[in-house]
Amino acid sequence: MIMFNLFRKQSEFNSQMVDLTQKFLSKIEIIEQYKPLSKKGKYEALICCSFLEMTFRLNRDAYAKEYWNKLINHLLNIRKEYKVSLSKNKTIDLINSRMAFYTDELGKLGRDGYINGNIHHLMYEKPLTFKPKNSDNLLELINFNLCFSEFFKSFTV
Repeated sequence: MIMFNLFRKQSEFNSQMVDLTQKFLSKIEIIEQYKPLSKKGKYEALICCSFLEMTFRLNRDAYAKEYWNKLINHLLNIRKEYKVSLSKNKTIDLINSRMAFYTDELGKLGRDGYINGNIHHLMYEKPLTFKPKNSDNLLELINFNLCFSEFFKSFTV
């Protein structure tokens, strides 16, 4: 009986994570109206989605920490599908560094004239880098920023 309950809980978790990944991928399509992402770029976008989901939806949930741990495990489990060749520990380090990065970027988003050059760099120019830098192609950034703003708004409604 205990094994059945564990299997059922694992199955529910897997189903929940697959549904959440599909939800994230549909939101990522908003960004891809600008330009298609590579597999690694999509993985970066999935990390961004995870951060935004935690920030706007799950922080109010008493189970947020448990859910976050499950979400991290899911990101680790699907990394090969997105051509992420980092080890499990390096991927955890990357995800942790992105949480600090997106916290900082979130604080800048409301500023007049701010363009998401760092986020563009991570998603399009150098996915999975540990040292994001600002992209300097202003025309590309303006187009990206329009789509990213809509993507961001999709988490706040």
